[in-house]
Amino acid sequence: MKTFSRLLAIFLIFNSSWSLKAQSINIIAGFSSTSAVSTGDSIANNGLSALAGYHFAANIDFKINDYLSFQPGLIFQTKGSKYQFSVNPTGNLFGPRASITTDITARYLDLPLNIKAHYDINTNLTVFAIAGPYVGLGLEGEVTTNVNFLGLNIPNNQAIDWGTDIQRFDYGLGFGGGVEYRNFILQANYDLGLANLVVEGSVNNSLQNRIFRLSLGYRINI
Repeated sequence: MKTFSRLLAIFLIFNSSWSLKAQSINIIAGFSSTSAVSTGDSIANNGLSALAGYHFAANIDFKINDYLSFQPGLIFQTKGSKYQFSVNPTGNLFGPRASITTDITARYLDLPLNIKAHYDINTNLTVFAIAGPYVGLGLEGEVTTNVNFLGLNIPNNQAIDWGTDIQRFDYGLGFGGGVEYRNFILQANYDLGLANLVVEGSVNNSLQNRIFRLSLGYRINI
């Protein structure tokens, strides 16, 4: 959180010279559902499922015209996925099986560069849609593994080794929309990760992030 606060402060200072053109600063936070998709032999697709996460964000609206604005921002958010499978450690066809659950939880700082289209229903209510690319940098995270065998649960937790476990750099496309009521914001977003997170990946061996966010926010008019 200290890293995010410092980068957010730098971002706001960097944009302060444009404050006369900016319409608002938006502070947003909420729930995330993070998952991943894979191809090839890296991870079995049917073993992947979503993890619950969170996010904190800030962005600035720069007016283009009455219906469009440019909206750069910063998002501190969790990314990752759950991987579940079972094995037969005894080698006996009818022997007991061990279930293994691995949670990969990474915390990223993303820089989205969105175009926002908005329409005023009345003086209090506005609907909007946003879309644009983003780039992200992995800050920290952990890999948590739980092995359950014969009623025993064996946990293991270790920090992500960037460049060995997964790639640190992420990028993709973001889409979203929502409503603004006076100064309050309700929005939903979907991030389509395009970066291959598998170390030394190939066309037939990839892992990419997928993130759904539901957010509440507040607009500070400038």
